[in-house]
Amino acid sequence: MKVQGSASLFVDGLVPALWLGAGAVGLAAALALLMPPQRKAEGPAAGLAAVEAPVGVTVAT
Repeated sequence: MKVQGSASLFVDGLVPALWLGAGAVGLAAALALLMPPQRKAEGPAAGLAAVEAPVGVTVAT
């Protein structure tokens, strides 16, 4: 296989790819910071382990 071009052509193409990747990481970080915090579980399954444990089984809390 013969390689066409030179190292400088490779680097010239790599620079925009790195900028695009850095922008994608920055956007993902900004979106992650804007996400609301998770809440504790509520509803019928919240205390399921302690309430529905079989007789004789100790559940660590």
